[in-house]
Amino acid sequence: MLQQEVRGKSYIAGLYDGKVVFQGTFEGVQLSSALMSMAAVSPQVIFNDPTDPIIKLAGGRDHLVMLGLSGRLYTIGRANEGQLGQDPSRHRYRTPTPLNMRRRVLEELVYTDSGRVKSHTPEVFFDHIEAHGNVTFAWCKNRAFRCGTLDNGVVCSSTFKRCERLDRRV
Repeated sequence: MLQQEVRGKSYIAGLYDGKVVFQGTFEGVQLSSALMSMAAVSPQVIFNDPTDPIIKLAGGRDHLVMLGLSGRLYTIGRANEGQLGQDPSRHRYRTPTPLNMRRRVLEELVYTDSGRVKSHTPEVFFDHIEAHGNVTFAWCKNRAFRCGTLDNGVVCSSTFKRCERLDRRV
């Protein structure tokens, strides 16, 4: 049963019981894998991981963001503007698998006055996601993180960074 549907500039994706079905293309992304070539003409399952089923989708102009039950983020699509949360020059044309799509977001380091690391850098697990244009947003307990390039050309970051002004006050 269809739980959620998102659309981008030239794609549509649906969430079905933790699995993501995709049809279309991402502008500027080569169809270098057999899966993405088939998805250009007919719907294909692009994410199916029973250990971390997807619970929410968010669609940007040319990228798709998926939130797993674990709170982990998964992204696929155009990376040029940093919206996938990774260095755009890395892993651009790999076959989409849950492992290749996973984005590991770490807390920023906290330092003491003497310059020593005060706390470790645990992985951040999210509870809400959004995507607009070429930007990805994710929240963890009302704390906002983002990556990508705004429509006015201002680069947020090509990796997920805290964005306190978008924190949700409860």
